[in-house]
Amino acid sequence: MAVRRFATWQHASTNRRIFAAMVVVGAATVLSKVLGMAKDIVVASYFGTSDAVDAFFIAQTVPTFAISVIAGSIPAALVPVYLRVRERDGSAAAGRLLGNVLLLAGTAIAASCLVLALLAPVIMPVVGARFGGDKLILTRHLFLLVLPGVFISGISGMLAGILNAHERFLVAALTPAFMSVLSIAFLVAAADHWGISALAIGLTTGYAAELAVLSWSVRTRHLAALPRWASWRDPDVQRVLGQYVPLVIGGAVMNSSPLIDQAMAATLGSGSVAQLAYGSKLVAAGLGLGGTVVSTAIFPHFSRMVASRDWSGLRHTLLTYTRLALVAGVAAVVLIVTFSQPIVRLLFERGQFLASDTHAVARVQALYAVQIPFYILGILGVQLLHAISANRVLMWVSIGNFFTNVIGNYVFMRVWGVPGIAFATSMVYFLSMVALLTAVWKRLGELQRESVAPHGPQP
Repeated sequence: MAVRRFATWQHASTNRRIFAAMVVVGAATVLSKVLGMAKDIVVASYFGTSDAVDAFFIAQTVPTFAISVIAGSIPAALVPVYLRVRERDGSAAAGRLLGNVLLLAGTAIAASCLVLALLAPVIMPVVGARFGGDKLILTRHLFLLVLPGVFISGISGMLAGILNAHERFLVAALTPAFMSVLSIAFLVAAADHWGISALAIGLTTGYAAELAVLSWSVRTRHLAALPRWASWRDPDVQRVLGQYVPLVIGGAVMNSSPLIDQAMAATLGSGSVAQLAYGSKLVAAGLGLGGTVVSTAIFPHFSRMVASRDWSGLRHTLLTYTRLALVAGVAAVVLIVTFSQPIVRLLFERGQFLASDTHAVARVQALYAVQIPFYILGILGVQLLHAISANRVLMWVSIGNFFTNVIGNYVFMRVWGVPGIAFATSMVYFLSMVALLTAVWKRLGELQRESVAPHGPQP
């Protein structure tokens, strides 16, 4: 009875449907983030801020960057076109589009993995900055262990995006938990024998488990059809590719920020990369939760409202969730900054993680936390720009963020060291938020004027 009442309530308005989706995605994502934090606690207990942890985070940075750039942009380019094709031509045509895009994307991701593997001896000394000797050898070894996750995670992201487009949020939100669970399992079972390699193997195994579950879910719902080898010629695939190119350029620039941050931190001495990574963990978990909940729940609804040209509804929904994000974000900043040191002590101070590490990491965490409201508000702007296919705006904002981040890191790390890098990141997200929301309001005004003009162009 309660489930039926909730279903009736959530379908009464778009805002309620979005809120209901946020509840589902939020609950599942909280579980995944809690398990992710548990994994980080286990890693800290085994390895502290040692060279092994420095090597792992640097080794993981390049594959994570590749995932974000090559595969992370595909759902944003695919879903709006997929929904339009399904509405215009039916489920079978949408399934063919998905199959074609999966073939093209899988080929591109696999080729990228091969190139990265061949270039590992060149990439790792550059990213690792002052790493040398055994530490650099370990970094290369870990890089090759986590690299298969690039291919696996890229395909998983596309499948999760399609499930979300069909409002099947739960499976896509739960499957990232496999990475944390299996990482912990491998650490507990094999860390004494394999060292930090156990973490890398567990991570890649978790990616494989995630893909298996998502593939099963898409297959049982018959959402994808067999692709064609000449799929790139399909007009709808061309539309996806047309949106994908600026997203990749913008993603390559924007997602280089963590890579740059860690590379610049590596110049500050042993343990600096680990301090930066641990200091970002709680904030990243919170942003991952908030960002996943907001983007996953709101993007399909934004896309449908754009397709129906409901501009006033879009404005109302954007304002409603802007207010909520601002209130929640500011409250989170106050709490984390106030209790940063006790939080770090509670989470990490055990085993090889010492009291001196707690003090250093707490400063980094407090300055990272400043970005929270800016990041969430920026996510709203990004999702709406995706929905109206204004991805070139994101490309230019990302380019601006890149230069702001490099300059900010250089200036503030000379004053505060590692915490200065965290503060520079927060300032980048503030400037990015201003640019994104300004662009959104301007574009919405243009679309609304076009919709009332005779024979106004379609979005």
